[in-house]
Amino acid sequence: MPTDVRGHEVPDLDSVPDLYEIPQRLSLSVRDPIPVANATERAQVIADLAALPVPIVPSSSEPVYVHRADAGPGLALEYTEDGTDWHTVPATPSVVKREAVGVKTVSVSGSAGGTAAVTFPAGRFTSAPLVIPAKQTGALAQFIPYVTGVTTAGCTIGVYAGDGAPATGSVSVAWHAIQED
Repeated sequence: MPTDVRGHEVPDLDSVPDLYEIPQRLSLSVRDPIPVANATERAQVIADLAALPVPIVPSSSEPVYVHRADAGPGLALEYTEDGTDWHTVPATPSVVKREAVGVKTVSVSGSAGGTAAVTFPAGRFTSAPLVIPAKQTGALAQFIPYVTGVTTAGCTIGVYAGDGAPATGSVSVAWHAIQED
């Protein structure tokens, strides 16, 4: 039986239509998720599909999808490519987010800038994160925070005088490190 542009089986115009088989084959060619109550019913669906006169066997090019009612939130949509191993289709894109936050005091002593080392929690990041600094105090108002030397283990928080004038004091800088895989 030929297929239309969406991959659904359609009647061949040159053959005598079988009024039972045509809608049955059309229905089976639609690859929408099949509602099931649980894993037992999911296994029965695979057995029923395999027992059809023209068996439907899951494959990588034609997986079988189910919507399992007893699965947890965001885990109900599943598919198989072999009828045995089932994979969950995440409800939202899978984004692993690793974060760390802190506040570092940067001392300035008679100069136009200063730096302080930040150490991230051990093993938190698998690649160098994005680190965003934000000045937390009004002291030494002319000083602007920056970040340099970012690795998976830490970074350096610095401040520099926007007007270039030396000063003495300390600047509190909050930082937020983010890695999205």
